[in-house]
Amino acid sequence: MDAVIGAVLGGFGSIVVFVIGATIARAQKQSTLIYAPDNDSTSCEALCRQLQTRRSERCTAEADARAAQARLDNLSMQLRNVMIAVAALLAAAYVVSVIPFVGPVLAAAMFAAAATLLQVVAFGLLGAWSAAETDRQSKTQAASDARRREDNARFELFSDCADTRDRCLQSLPSCP
Repeated sequence: MDAVIGAVLGGFGSIVVFVIGATIARAQKQSTLIYAPDNDSTSCEALCRQLQTRRSERCTAEADARAAQARLDNLSMQLRNVMIAVAALLAAAYVVSVIPFVGPVLAAAMFAAAATLLQVVAFGLLGAWSAAETDRQSKTQAASDARRREDNARFELFSDCADTRDRCLQSLPSCP
């Protein structure tokens, strides 16, 4: 009966740590992109300004997507390193368990350390990784939307302003 209660409490603790990790990760990233409203004017200068605005939005969205991917890559590496540490502790505990007299005591301590590391660190990182993956997907979609909006603004400029479009295109900043 005590093992069942321990398993239930351990499972509940893992879920709590996962949720805490996901909540912390969600609080750390906030979207920085707010789209400007579409321009109703058909003047070439207004269409050029709209294209410049759309380019700026695209650059910001792509930078956000790159940052979200970097955050996800960092968390993936941390999670991999924790799993390697857990595997090393479990292997060491197995090897130490064959030492006469003190082996079982040392092995029990190593198994407990591996279980604690797995529950607290790995589940917390897994929650943060889950939130980072959701953030990466939304930022990648926002970058795609921003590219589409820029393409639409460019099309409007090309359709209506053949004489000024080259000057406008040369004035566009490049994305870092």
